[in-house]
Amino acid sequence: MKNRVKILFSLVTVIVLSGCVTQPNGLSAKPVIEKGTATNLKPMQYVTLIPSGSKVPFHISIKGDTFKKDVKKSIALVLKNDLYIYGNTRKKNEMIWVSYDRKHWYRMDRAFKGEMSFRVEHTVKGSSLNLSLKADRRKEDSK
Repeated sequence: MKNRVKILFSLVTVIVLSGCVTQPNGLSAKPVIEKGTATNLKPMQYVTLIPSGSKVPFHISIKGDTFKKDVKKSIALVLKNDLYIYGNTRKKNEMIWVSYDRKHWYRMDRAFKGEMSFRVEHTVKGSSLNLSLKADRRKEDSK
């Protein structure tokens, strides 16, 4: 019984510690390559800059058995501020880091805060499905 408790405790410790991810060191020393610029460096050797004013494609995909046909659309969004990205974005399950100033880095899944809502409207004129997305950048004090 004691061995089972020790094994269970060890497994819980490993699981908890594996969720603790720290920011990579030395990002401020890595070269910055602007999006679209050719480089011989590998993805983890540099930081990508997407400058303010850049158009960034936002891909939308809607599918499922509710609809007769799947839909994929892209719209171009324009960045309000510079955005720095570090990590191999082509590799699945890779940790991606984002910064607005190269000093404060956030995991991609924590870099933005916001809300998304989905609602159905129905009037005598017809029905509509509405998807709303609000995305704000994280401030330094709200990591």
